[in-house]
Amino acid sequence: MATRGHMSEVNSDLLILNERLMGYVNVGMDNTIDVAQNIAEYCKGDGKLKQAVKDIMRDFSEMEKDIQQYARALTIVKNAGRNSDEKLELLTLFKDELRQIQAGDKQSFENHPKYIELEERLSDRDLEEQLDSLRATLGGTMDDEDVAMTSVEINIKCPFTGQVMVNPVRNKICNHVYDKDGITAYINSRRAKAKCPVGGCENKDPITKENLEDHKDMKKYITLLAKR
Repeated sequence: MATRGHMSEVNSDLLILNERLMGYVNVGMDNTIDVAQNIAEYCKGDGKLKQAVKDIMRDFSEMEKDIQQYARALTIVKNAGRNSDEKLELLTLFKDELRQIQAGDKQSFENHPKYIELEERLSDRDLEEQLDSLRATLGGTMDDEDVAMTSVEINIKCPFTGQVMVNPVRNKICNHVYDKDGITAYINSRRAKAKCPVGGCENKDPITKENLEDHKDMKKYITLLAKR
C-alpha cells in the first residue's frame, strides 16, 4: 500500500533514473552508428557484421521503448496516487497500466530514426555496387544518363516531358520508357492519336494505359543516381 506522501518521495528519483537510462541508450545508439560507418568503409562485403550492428540497434530501440513505456505507466500511477486520498495497490495498478500501454504500442524498431540512419550508413558505400548491378540488369554498359535496353538506348529523361523520370513506366510493345504522369497526360489528351513520342519508333499503334507497366529497375537506378 502507498499514500500520496510515498509518491512524492520517489518522484524525483524516478525522473533522474529515466534520464540516465535514456542517456545510456542514446550513447549506445550513436556508438552503434559509428561502428556501422566503419563497417561500411572497411568491411562492406561482410554481411554478418552488418546484420550484427542492425541487431544491436534493434535491441537499443526496444530498450528505449521499454523505458518509455515504464515511464508512462509510472506517471499514470504517480498521478493516481497524487489525486487520491485512498490507499492504492501501486504494483497492481502499475502492471495493469503497463500491460495496456504495451498492447497499444505497435511502433516497429525499423521506423526508429536511429535505425533508419544506421541502414543509410551501411548502404552508402554499396551505392556503386548497386548501380553496377542495375546497369547489368538493364542491359549492360551505360553512362550515368543513358540506359541500354535491348537494342535501344534509353535516356533517364522522359521523351515526352524532357524531364528526369520520377515514376518510369515501360511500353510493353516497343520497350520505350516514359514518366508515368507525363505519358498519362499525353494519352488522355491525344487518345487514339497518342503514338510513342520517341523519334524513329517502329511501333505505330496508339499508346494505351494497358500496355504500360511500372519499371522498378529503372526507378531504382534513377533514385540511386540522385544520391551520388
